[in-house]
Amino acid sequence: MPDRALPLARSSSAPATPTLDGRRLLLAALIVCTFLTALDIFVIGTAMPTIVAQLGGMSLYSWVFSTYLLASTVTVPVYGRLADTYGRKPVFTFGTLLFLLGSVLCGFAQDMTQLIACRVVQGLGAGAVFPVTLTIVGDEFSLEERAKTIGLFSATWGVAGIVGPLVGGFITDYWGWRWIFFLNLPVGAAALAMLWWQLHERVERRERRVDWVGALILTTALTILMIGLLAASEVGSDPTQVAGLFVLATGLLLFCGWLGTRVAEPILPLPLLRRRLILVAGLCVFLTGIVNAGLGTFVPVFAQGVLGGTATLAGATLIPTSFTWPLGSFLGGRLMLKLGYRAVALLGTLIIAAGSVGLATLGQASPLWVVLLAVGIVGFGMGLSVANFTISVQNAVPWDQRGAATSINQFFRGIGQAIGVTALGAVFNLEMARQLNATGQDLTIANAVLDPLVRLRLDSAVLASARDILAESTQAVFLIVLAAAVACVAMAALMPAGSPAEHAWKPPA
Repeated sequence: MPDRALPLARSSSAPATPTLDGRRLLLAALIVCTFLTALDIFVIGTAMPTIVAQLGGMSLYSWVFSTYLLASTVTVPVYGRLADTYGRKPVFTFGTLLFLLGSVLCGFAQDMTQLIACRVVQGLGAGAVFPVTLTIVGDEFSLEERAKTIGLFSATWGVAGIVGPLVGGFITDYWGWRWIFFLNLPVGAAALAMLWWQLHERVERRERRVDWVGALILTTALTILMIGLLAASEVGSDPTQVAGLFVLATGLLLFCGWLGTRVAEPILPLPLLRRRLILVAGLCVFLTGIVNAGLGTFVPVFAQGVLGGTATLAGATLIPTSFTWPLGSFLGGRLMLKLGYRAVALLGTLIIAAGSVGLATLGQASPLWVVLLAVGIVGFGMGLSVANFTISVQNAVPWDQRGAATSINQFFRGIGQAIGVTALGAVFNLEMARQLNATGQDLTIANAVLDPLVRLRLDSAVLASARDILAESTQAVFLIVLAAAVACVAMAALMPAGSPAEHAWKPPA
């Protein structure tokens, strides 16, 4: 049976932290916590060879990454709903403390199995930080202020993506890989203390019910779905088993939806998705998630394999998004206030589509600056549109539904990225297999062209053929990315027109 909970209903729509300096400190605390949880996605990559050398478990290599992402993704809707029930502060605190506990446990792990289990604990905590951070921003900052500050969180993810591998390598070389996790504790604790000092929720107590059964079913369904996506991306996976996982996940999700009609406070608030603005925004971020997955996964492959760059150059091809995405968010917020949701959504998605055209036309003769330009254009469009979708959803619901609405939006994006990686990976593998069969070569030649040292020893004709195979395979991926971008433009056209004030939630008279 669902449990009863007291709080809550927000007693006022005014920020709980009224002073400007206080909200700036609060914003800094939220950015630091977001940075730490984002950094742990990227920082471990350069440390993994050393970790495997010390702990063993090479066969479990990918699970160190995937379990963190899985745990942090499937819990997003649950934490969003709990934030509406118990308040933002306790849920954010619980998530941050759980993340820090997982970090300490990771640092003490003695084998790969222990490390993976501790990464799950980390991910369960990060699942609260991601959506509740944006929910707090929606509470504490006005629409105009959010239009100016939302880009900071895009910049935070961009910086984490750039410095993460560098920080991971430096700490591993000079302090040891365990300090990658231990250093989260003092920084995270200081940020959490600042949040407790500056965030003062004013809520009135009223009876609420927490649908714990629904939360368990939803989390189980999403976990099975994510495992199915991970399995589908594995070479040689059993199609019957993968299909079975998807069918089981779908059945549980449908059951969770049906169960939600039987309780007063469902963990998955389906009525929110019946609202045009929220549904369209969710589908748009789902499609941008697919585009983002293609960008982050296959542009480095193109740069290293087709253009003949190093691993450092491959990673550097994504740097333009770290500048253009925050810039787009910064400008998009201001344009949204003047032009409305639909105009900015269309502008942003059209720019994404334009950049995707650039990606889809890349080939062996493409200079590096064309790759960087296309990546930067996509990043700018992402900044314009994604911030617009987030703010529009938050602005359309009352305080006690903002956590659920924000988490639904974030979850759509996460699922889009997960499905994007799986589907685009399948397209890449199928096209590569077709090209290899047509030329009578095997997969080892495609792998060899990605290694700069091995590449130097290849015959020029073999090297040219391998590069051509990779170019054709990545182009097939980028064509799917372009299709997703065009679909996103069509979906953005369904966003409601008019000013944000026209679509803002208003209390019943």
